[in-house]
Amino acid sequence: MRKLLLGLIILCSVMLTNKLYGQNLYNIDTIRTLYLDFYDANWDTILDSFKLNNIESRVLADLTVDGIKYDSVGVRFKGNSSYDPKRKKNSFNIKIDYVKDQNLYGYITLKIGNMFKDPSCVREVLSYEILRNYMPEPQANYIVLYINGSICGLYTNIESVNKPFLNKHFNSKNNSFFKCDPVTITGTPEPPPLGCSSVQGISSPLIFMGNDTICYEQSYEIKSDYGWTKLTNMILELNNNPSNVNEFLDVDRSLWMHVFNNISVNMDSYTGSGHNYYLYENDYNRFNTIVWDLNECFGVFRNGGQGQLSIDKMINLNPLWNYDNDKRPLIEELMAIPDYKKRYFAHYRTFINEFLDNNAMKNRAIQLQNMIDTCVANDHNSLYPYPAFQHGLDGNFPPPPNTADIYGINVLMNPRYNYFLTDSNIIKQAPVISDIQQSVSSPSCNDSVWITAQISNLTSAFLEYKNEDFAPFNSISMYDDGNHNDGISGDNIFGALIPAFNPGTTVYYYIYAENDDAGKFSPERAEYECYSYIVSSIQLSENDLVINEIMASNLSTAKDQNNEYDDWIELYNNTNNDIWLVNMFLSDQTDDPYKWSFPDTTIKANDFIIIWADDNMQQGLHSNFKLSKSGETLILSNSDKSSIDNNSFGQQSEDISYGRYPNGTGNFQLMPATFNDYNQTFSDSATSEISIFPNPANNTLYIKIPDIMETNELNIEIFNMLSQKVKQYPIPSDKNNISISLKEFSSGIYIIRIGNFNKKIVIDN
Repeated sequence: MRKLLLGLIILCSVMLTNKLYGQNLYNIDTIRTLYLDFYDANWDTILDSFKLNNIESRVLADLTVDGIKYDSVGVRFKGNSSYDPKRKKNSFNIKIDYVKDQNLYGYITLKIGNMFKDPSCVREVLSYEILRNYMPEPQANYIVLYINGSICGLYTNIESVNKPFLNKHFNSKNNSFFKCDPVTITGTPEPPPLGCSSVQGISSPLIFMGNDTICYEQSYEIKSDYGWTKLTNMILELNNNPSNVNEFLDVDRSLWMHVFNNISVNMDSYTGSGHNYYLYENDYNRFNTIVWDLNECFGVFRNGGQGQLSIDKMINLNPLWNYDNDKRPLIEELMAIPDYKKRYFAHYRTFINEFLDNNAMKNRAIQLQNMIDTCVANDHNSLYPYPAFQHGLDGNFPPPPNTADIYGINVLMNPRYNYFLTDSNIIKQAPVISDIQQSVSSPSCNDSVWITAQISNLTSAFLEYKNEDFAPFNSISMYDDGNHNDGISGDNIFGALIPAFNPGTTVYYYIYAENDDAGKFSPERAEYECYSYIVSSIQLSENDLVINEIMASNLSTAKDQNNEYDDWIELYNNTNNDIWLVNMFLSDQTDDPYKWSFPDTTIKANDFIIIWADDNMQQGLHSNFKLSKSGETLILSNSDKSSIDNNSFGQQSEDISYGRYPNGTGNFQLMPATFNDYNQTFSDSATSEISIFPNPANNTLYIKIPDIMETNELNIEIFNMLSQKVKQYPIPSDKNNISISLKEFSSGIYIIRIGNFNKKIVIDN
């Protein structure tokens, strides 16, 4: 859920650079450069063999980005019609963590496309940018790719819809998750199992095929560990009880998907071909649609689900296209419900108003083309000649052989916009909503909040609100009767009451009004963007609560309640008061600083609390992300999303922590782990009972440990000055007479660690 943002698209200055800007791999106004160096000289022949024989394997390569090398990434070709073994420029899928536990600025998969069937080179990047205003969608930008030292060309770089994506947008990742593409995406589909209805064409249309979950396994690709029963139940509800489907499906998100597909004539989608989308079930048991694969939008793909579309049919495509097609129930059933139909056209008008009435989409396409112009001109492997790119918005060009002409985006959308100006459903007069007011600007936990608005030309108005990010909205009627904080009865001021909530709670709300002809949202991008307020609570200042110590490679230091050695983060309360952490945030991504929200928990005054960074849904404080041993950034935020503390760390060593010294206030440094305790450094420890001598030493080092000291789970560990563990010895039963040979050690300074005891020694060999 996003708060209301003013304006349409903030256009940034273009930066053609390889520098790191906020670690944002997908900055749309930045063209990045990626270097792939394959281990096998005949990598392309191997990848062709994998692709042509449907072998799910990859070729190893080194990937270099921003001067940092990621070795042993796994590469394969991707795409169906966009792939050709004779083509020099195919699309790639790159797994960063294929062999090693590593990520590229928090991302583990790269999907880079060759802009097949798009001479303009802007369809995907432009479309994803537009869609992100209305629903969770992948980020997209451009990259220049080098392979084995030679430039391969300009590509699109599209964020993968995978578990990190789901975590970012739904705060969960392990629920039911489907890629809505048939298992056999090319060629002739397999016949349905016995007792199951068949699916027409290559599609995942959400038609009811039978009660047995096996009926759906050829038409949908499951990406989660479970979910077939959930999917089947949702499809059953959609087809047999659509008025109740909102309990199983986020209908508003589906309406936005239909709006985009229809306006942009994106027929290689649910609207036309019946596939190319994802379904993810959030924690409230509702599936969410996610649009995917946009290289053929704006009229490139012509199959509308009821035959091929000519340019005239695409220009004049009915906004209710396929509303009478029982092979597209997600359109047919939703559009048959008057409330959903009005909401659909309210979204439709918003899209037209924000991107067509003011030429925002057309101008953005020109800006993107200007940014990549030089790269396209120098791309000798481009699928189209440079003049095709130059006229890709306003001209028609033949694509690769055996397909129809590709119409320029403006060739389709200019007359299509003129069609919208006369369509009877679009030009209906909706209510007018203005002057939204909150009775309390900063409510406390004792305050209910009246929401009022001036609304005209309506028959009814509703206040929709919720107090959890991904929950369905509660709907209550708004009244103009003088009894709902609305002034005088009949003055067109409508009011409704939101109840009180706990401190730190974010409350989201929007207003929807309708008359007999049309509906209207405020804000217009609802439900994705809403008005909101935060119930007041104590907001911490910097240094009140700090990230005090982290361990990104915990092999033997501390176990969680499930007896697992997970990464951990220690916070310290520098104040003399207990701090309630509910709805505060912790994250390891700068572009998603509110990744994990604290549950109802308290950190005592001048005390510690541990968060296990294990990406595991376990009882207690377990974040939805892990720490990267190679380094990253941690961010701690207030419930009002203001920053409290942040820390960037580099490469970490096993069982060595990174923490503040002095505890709670000092700078970060590598140190011995002091789990849930005051931090120490690799210097002389306060524990004086342990004796180590001689110091300096050359041949032998002697250690004496008092008998009263418990050493059952301890070892003698020796570290060099880079905090790398070089030796580890068990503690013998005779703790008073321990000797360690130093013959294999080089001269230098070392640290001896025994539990929380640390001693610096000099070895002089």
